[in-house]
Amino acid sequence: MDNEARTIWCGNLADKVTEELLYELFLQAAPLEEVRIPTDKSGRKANYGFVVVKHEVSVDYVVQLLDGTCLYERPITVKPRKSNQNARTTPKTANNFIIMTPLPQLPLNFGSPPYQPNFHNERPYSKPYHRHDNYSGRHNWNNNHRNSHSNERNRRRYH
Repeated sequence: MDNEARTIWCGNLADKVTEELLYELFLQAAPLEEVRIPTDKSGRKANYGFVVVKHEVSVDYVVQLLDGTCLYERPITVKPRKSNQNARTTPKTANNFIIMTPLPQLPLNFGSPPYQPNFHNERPYSKPYHRHDNYSGRHNWNNNHRNSHSNERNRRRYH
């Protein structure tokens, strides 16, 4: 596989953006192989980085999906790598007419598993209120007027 054709350039990165953060962001759009943010000789990070996706067909989808996403209040620029970009965007000409070829459209969930809600962490349905029977220690959920004598005793006792 050609690594160059699967590489995406992302620019306008804030100083706080890390390779781990870029990895997590781009992983939402497609399977990844590598994320790099170059550093200069002094160790300072550049304001751009490179992301290598596993499949070349994912490049256009990732660019469309993530271009303009804000990280630390800065919209990032996402483009195919320079040499890759020229081959994709150069219009073809025939008899001095420009022929625009559409980019392939990928489904929205391409490269990620379908969403499945997690019902295991949800709290069970609870009733808005319940009455506690002081004599037996039991909760009475359904029949509020059962043992009306004990209700009167409780009223006299606590009021």
